[in-house]
Amino acid sequence: YQISQYDQPLCFDGELVLDSGKKVGIERVHLEEDTAKLMHTDLDGEAVSLIDFNRSGVPLVEIVSKPNLNSTEEAKEYLKAIHQLVRKLKVSSADLEKGQMRLEPTVNVRITDDHGEHFTPLVELKNINSFNFASQAINFEINRQQQEFAKTRNEKSSTNKKTRGFDSVKKVTFLQREKEEAKDYRYFPEPDIPPIYFSQKEIADLRASLPILPSKIKSQLLDLGIDKQYLDSIIRDPKLLDLLLSFKNDPEVDLNRMANLLVNHKIKFNEDKQAVKEAYISSISKGQTDPGLILKLIEKVIGQHPEAVADYRKGKTNVLGFLVGKVMNLSTARVDPQTVSKLLLEKLGNSK
Repeated sequence: YQISQYDQPLCFDGELVLDSGKKVGIERVHLEEDTAKLMHTDLDGEAVSLIDFNRSGVPLVEIVSKPNLNSTEEAKEYLKAIHQLVRKLKVSSADLEKGQMRLEPTVNVRITDDHGEHFTPLVELKNINSFNFASQAINFEINRQQQEFAKTRNEKSSTNKKTRGFDSVKKVTFLQREKEEAKDYRYFPEPDIPPIYFSQKEIADLRASLPILPSKIKSQLLDLGIDKQYLDSIIRDPKLLDLLLSFKNDPEVDLNRMANLLVNHKIKFNEDKQAVKEAYISSISKGQTDPGLILKLIEKVIGQHPEAVADYRKGKTNVLGFLVGKVMNLSTARVDPQTVSKLLLEKLGNSK
């Protein structure tokens, strides 16, 4: 039998806010143990289902979302957000290729016609181990359900739930089994595991120990001038994140340009901060260093950011890096950050 939490999950009625602003309800988060893995294959030309017991008894966390995701894009964004969250909290390494995080979207379609509003039967999708496969499986299933409804007019009920697998080669879903109801699992209390109670102080201590969550980190990176397109890659790699943040007060480094070079593998990433900086400067120094062009850009940035200039003159020297970054972002060619920093200091010193 399988041990699982049923009526007293670890968490319930939660919420996850996506970067798009969409709020996704979390129905429950509960612990259970893995049972086995069904493998559907051909054996001597005959379709068979095999059972792999190698992961039986391994603990897992199941996160059940509320049914308020309305598109493939929202579902993919939600899955990525969960992935970033469990990695940041060190719940799991969540390596999809190793099966450390499984994606099991439940799909049905709302159809409106002359007869009113209809909902197709619920289908849970399995055998998905990448975000792109999740998108492909959901899109295929949406189209399949629309076509099936046009033929059968079958609507959602409490007895017609199904589980379908996803074939990542053929890009199709296939029927695995009818979905059981809760009563079919025959839940009963586990006599060897008594209830565990947490005091309000223990809960408060756990909350206080939480690290800065991905949504907050993304906001900080945006404030530092790093483009949105690089955020997911940075969040996925804690070492890369730490490296970039270590340069946030370095006037010779434009964080957005460094993020571009590192994320796109234009310079080699390693944990030697000085080596990374030298590679960065070497790459940037191949660009343009015309003082006349740079001075024009500096004058434009000073005019666009008077508050930052005022802060610098009040002694907040850390804003120099911000201004250097703005100059480099304005440039259509690559410019030398050291030259920008030198000319910017001269300009700020002569225009009090």
